[in-house]
Amino acid sequence: MQKFAVLGNLNWDLVLRTIPDWPGWGREVFVDHVNRIPGGIAHACLAARHLGTEVTAIGAVGNDLDGMALITQLEQAAVHVDAMQSSEAATGLSTAIVAPNAERTYFTYAGALSTASPLDLWHHFREHAHGHRLLLVSGAPLIKRSPLTEWVQLISEAHDREIEVALDLGWDPHEQWDVWSDILPLVDIVIVNEAEEPVYLKPQITPRIAVVKQGAGGARIIRDLACTKIPPFPTTPVDTGGAGDVWNGSFACRYLDTGDLLQSAMFANAAASLYVSIPAAENRYPSKKAVLELLRKA
Repeated sequence: MQKFAVLGNLNWDLVLRTIPDWPGWGREVFVDHVNRIPGGIAHACLAARHLGTEVTAIGAVGNDLDGMALITQLEQAAVHVDAMQSSEAATGLSTAIVAPNAERTYFTYAGALSTASPLDLWHHFREHAHGHRLLLVSGAPLIKRSPLTEWVQLISEAHDREIEVALDLGWDPHEQWDVWSDILPLVDIVIVNEAEEPVYLKPQITPRIAVVKQGAGGARIIRDLACTKIPPFPTTPVDTGGAGDVWNGSFACRYLDTGDLLQSAMFANAAASLYVSIPAAENRYPSKKAVLELLRKA
């Protein structure tokens, strides 16, 4: 069976729902729901396992109770964790504030995420790389800030092993958008959302393939200056936290099966629509059967 790996930020998500408005400093509000679930690249990995695809997680967690619990949950889902690293720093934590319309804002403590450089993570994974066809890099600005030469070397070494590289940078908290402009043309697939598109995909930057996730609007694939619209699947969102990573993991699964970008984006749209319609919980990731049934009905 073919498999892929996900490299990036692995942390806990503390989900607080629902908050109609910010309370202001010194004030307090009640929330009607709280949950603590594996977050970051865990969403992509767990989505892949529920879809029946083998996947390896590459990241850094603290060697504390939170880190051990996170690794244990991934192992129980049969995610490969041999390439994970541990750190003396505390395991990362993102607090997700969810609005009534299911949109969210994150407050993130990087912790162990910022202790391992891209090459540290990649070199720890290389001995386990056999059989992997795709490396999905997610949340690069959240891990240890490193010279861009490290990213160039990582991408080059992956290509030498005939591993395609898909890159979803996510939002850069430092807002240093131009720093990444030399990297995007080197990867095989660049993935952004609508908010990130104008800051990463500037006219002078021409990635080989760009995929724009549009949430309720579906997705777009840009290749050789041609743009193809992938329609959405109507749904009533309950919580969109982790939806982008679930989309990525589902896209990667279908891409491994078919090698077809359009089919993969359509499959990912369906999987994400099912995911956001269920409240935050460990068992909200859709099965392959459920996704294919939604595609069949559509």
